[in-house]
Amino acid sequence: MSEIKIDIKTTPFSDLSPEVEEALCREARACFPQFKERYRRRFYFESLPSAVFIARINDNIAGFRNLVERTCQINDSEIRIAGISLAVHSDYRGRGVATKLTEHMLDYVRNENYDIVMAFVINPIAVDILEKFGFRQVHLPIRFVDSETGVLSLIEDKTYVLDLKEGAFFEKLKDIEEIHVGKGVW
Repeated sequence: MSEIKIDIKTTPFSDLSPEVEEALCREARACFPQFKERYRRRFYFESLPSAVFIARINDNIAGFRNLVERTCQINDSEIRIAGISLAVHSDYRGRGVATKLTEHMLDYVRNENYDIVMAFVINPIAVDILEKFGFRQVHLPIRFVDSETGVLSLIEDKTYVLDLKEGAFFEKLKDIEEIHVGKGVW
């Protein structure tokens, strides 16, 4: 297996060259053809990422993870969320790219003192990767305000969370009926 070199790009997005942004858009369209139109001009679903983790093999973009920062209120606590997404080029699947990106992203969110990491899962293969790192499925409705319509909407995908605060988040879930993650999804 080739060495995977990971570059971290953080806000502002002006740090990403137009060529890299276009390459990330191509990867997003290839990985998620059902959202091809959405990824025509951007490589993130709806919300501008705070950080982008890019994996390269032999100078080719092999995959990337986006991180969107959010907060939500649960009871008396404000929870800092790292919302994540993942795309891996089909030529590089099964070579550890998703694992390396996840390891790198988790180091980053721990250093940045997030409370939880949250992923909405479209591809069932992602579940294996997330569970390997300790993510657990959340069985509560997750709501957001649609950026385009302004309508309060329900996330239809399975939601997985990694609690970085030794179970405190999952303990708080016992007292609530739903989670609201703000405007837009990642």
